[in-house]
Amino acid sequence: MTEEKPLDPIRHLILQRMRERRLSLADLSRMIGRNAAYMHQFTYRGSPKNLPDGTRRALAQILDLPEAALSGETPAAAAAAAVWTAPASMTAWPARDVPVLQLGDKTSANPTEWTSRPPTLAAVTGAFAIWVSTATGRLRPGDLAFIHPVQPARPGDVVVVIESDQLSALGELASQDGNEIVVNAHGNKAVDRSRMRLCKIVQLVMA
Repeated sequence: MTEEKPLDPIRHLILQRMRERRLSLADLSRMIGRNAAYMHQFTYRGSPKNLPDGTRRALAQILDLPEAALSGETPAAAAAAAVWTAPASMTAWPARDVPVLQLGDKTSANPTEWTSRPPTLAAVTGAFAIWVSTATGRLRPGDLAFIHPVQPARPGDVVVVIESDQLSALGELASQDGNEIVVNAHGNKAVDRSRMRLCKIVQLVMA
């Protein structure tokens, strides 16, 4: 499993400016011409360690920051004072109203990242998404999995296991037998049906 890196001032600054503009890391990734997981991996995994020149230049323009602020050449606190004006193109973007979580998070927690819902979840209350951090079956690190909160799951479906409001496992539903459910997630995970619920992944945005 890839270990998450402590956030440095540059990564903190990117997150701060992103949230002020109601963007997600996936939005930023696409706006700079990268795959949807690029900025998530840069921010939380430390990969790449430093942004390439062209990527840094494009990101600085989007966040209305001096390019040097993203290379560590000027104090991040001073860069954060820059005034930002929303580009006209943002008015046409779909609403980002789906919370993005990670394994270990509680579904009741206040999310810090949001994304736009796909058509498969139009008008579905309680939908959410999960960043995949470890390869499991069809899932690969950096994939973004969209979850339907109540759609029934069958063996073979990819699901998230929620125990006591916490996202505890993500993987393929192997079997449902009586009160026991088995999910293939980093080895088989058997859980008591009375203490958990399954939520089905209905769409996957691949890294």
